[in-house]
Amino acid sequence: TLIVSGTNGTIDEGNKTVEQGQTTTFTVTPDPGYEALITTSGCDGTLSGNTYTTGTVMADCTVTATFVIRKYEVSASILGTNGSVDGTSKAVEYEQTAMFTFTPDTGYEASITINGCDGSLSGNTYTTGAVTDDCTVTATFIRKKYEVSISVLGTNGSVDVTSKAVEYEQITTFTFIPETDYEASIISNGCDGSLSGNTYTTGTVKADCTVMAVFKRPYEPTMVTIENLSPNSMITFNMGSTLGSNDEAPMHPVHIFNFELSKTEVTWAQYQPCIDDGECPEIDDAVGDQAWGKGERPVINVSWNDAQTYIRWLNTKTSVTYRLPTETEWEYAARAGTTTPFSTGNCLLTDQANYNGSYANTECEQSGLYRKQTVPVASYDPNPWGLYDMHGNVAELVLDCYTEESYQEKKEQTWFLFRAPWSSSEVFEVQGCTERVVRGGHWHNLMYFLRSSNRLRTVDLDTGNEYTGFRLARTPTKLQGDWTSNCLLSSDGVRYDIVNYVFRSNNFSSFTQKYTDSNCTSVSTASGHSETYSGTYSIGSDVTLSSGLTASELDLNIEQGTNIDSAKTVKQIVYLGSNYMYLGKQGADTAIRPIDFNANKVFTKN
Repeated sequence: TLIVSGTNGTIDEGNKTVEQGQTTTFTVTPDPGYEALITTSGCDGTLSGNTYTTGTVMADCTVTATFVIRKYEVSASILGTNGSVDGTSKAVEYEQTAMFTFTPDTGYEASITINGCDGSLSGNTYTTGAVTDDCTVTATFIRKKYEVSISVLGTNGSVDVTSKAVEYEQITTFTFIPETDYEASIISNGCDGSLSGNTYTTGTVKADCTVMAVFKRPYEPTMVTIENLSPNSMITFNMGSTLGSNDEAPMHPVHIFNFELSKTEVTWAQYQPCIDDGECPEIDDAVGDQAWGKGERPVINVSWNDAQTYIRWLNTKTSVTYRLPTETEWEYAARAGTTTPFSTGNCLLTDQANYNGSYANTECEQSGLYRKQTVPVASYDPNPWGLYDMHGNVAELVLDCYTEESYQEKKEQTWFLFRAPWSSSEVFEVQGCTERVVRGGHWHNLMYFLRSSNRLRTVDLDTGNEYTGFRLARTPTKLQGDWTSNCLLSSDGVRYDIVNYVFRSNNFSSFTQKYTDSNCTSVSTASGHSETYSGTYSIGSDVTLSSGLTASELDLNIEQGTNIDSAKTVKQIVYLGSNYMYLGKQGADTAIRPIDFNANKVFTKN
């Protein structure tokens, strides 16, 4: 007797009559993906493929056929080394899928070389196609490839290729092609490499990375942009310290604009061309570099006034407006987002900065190393924002006049005047100022004096020493320019606009405005062309003008490339609350008005 239990298959014929001592056969036909499972009662036969043969029949017997889903063997194999797979074989039902997880060694990834199971690899997971037969997948582990990119900012040169696919822990090179009198400079070294001549060689590549470069003349500094996350917005941070000297207190919130700071202190190599051009004063060779060497060491034995002479020379040579940083900018950059005494934390080691480590410190381990001289810039790792030697090597001159009273006033300064272009000889010119602030500490100082908040001072404005140098700052290009007229800058590189101002709380209290005449000649206050505007201009309210117009009716929306005509002259840009404002003039009326100052609408020079 032949019985089919369930579905998914058939037997070729019904019951059979078999003589005693004989055998017989039956053919079973499973549906696709199924196979027969035979059970008997007294027939004692065997199934070969789809043919069932009974044993010798000695009595009535029964054969029962059940059709079950078929399982196939799916195998995974590895060629070579550098990784493994979670299993080598799996039993998989018909038209189902299976997954294998490959685990490559660091820097490697799985690659399918034989795809017998018609599957796909996503990350480290291989998924078969629908299984309809036994199959095998074979994988190898190959080195990962990462994208190494070069981004060139500005003009004056090019690079041979802009990106390469580089295998794990390999290196690659890029060749820069500068124009005559220019050289490549790395401003963001995301690939931990080095520049030798015009060839940049990456470190060992372990991830996608990008290098940013500019082309500059040898005496130009490489600048790092220091900015808030939101472009063109104010930077706010707590300046000062309660742990240091009295002149570091009180700790107080300050607000500044985005700015740029040179990656290193100004070097002898950058300063010497100014001497060679006859602009910067000769430095006595007997004093000069103290017999330590020049080249990439920071320039020393220059005074605050010498630094101003150098800046004027550099601005003329480059047509770029460099300046000294304010001490607020300097401290923000030195902290690099930290609130600890140093950007490295609570301690600073002599393998992190150049200073006098010969004295024991109870809180920080000291190596006892005291180099007794400057070292080439960038001899140590940069701070988190890519700036070198913000602690030690040489102390750095800044714009501010040193008085404890002026520092005290900074806690009340809730807005920061933006001047385009900045000049150390205007807003930061203080009558009778004989001392300027010096920041960062130097090679002869103990660790304490290298704190981000520490303030030192110059002896006077005309004396340099072997401890002091400087680095440069710049207002970002988008914020630079002469908004007042078609006039060129005056002979000393200065445009005088607001010369007196008082910022208190949330009100703009007063300012004095200077003009130039039609021949672009500066007009002194004595000629009657200076006007002082007083009163309180509150944030969020319109300013009523003498003509009866309100500030909102005179808003200026200057598209990129639009000339600013004499009827709508932008005299100054300031920051009030959350908005950029300009001091605009409409006929005889002058007022503070808001502007739309974003990436798509920027000012351009007339």
